[in-house]
Amino acid sequence: MGYEGISPVEYRAKIQMELCSLYGKGGLGNGVFKNGKIVSLEKVDGGFEAVDEDGNKVKARKVVLATGIKDVLPPIPGMSSYPVLIKWN
Repeated sequence: MGYEGISPVEYRAKIQMELCSLYGKGGLGNGVFKNGKIVSLEKVDGGFEAVDEDGNKVKARKVVLATGIKDVLPPIPGMSSYPVLIKWN
């Protein structure tokens, strides 16, 4: 992929920039990522319509369902010192 050795935060930022440039509105590279919560998603002619928690509507041909992950380490002394279990924020 070409992003070995960078943190998940840096990786996410780079991928978001690439996606915006490739798949922005009309393929012109002006896409936008927005953090928020979708409260409604419906299939409509030619794609989907999503409504966010503020009532904003967005139409799209395709939808990517993306969920997050958060590491929760057990309260064992020294557990966080193991490199495999390092938590990135």
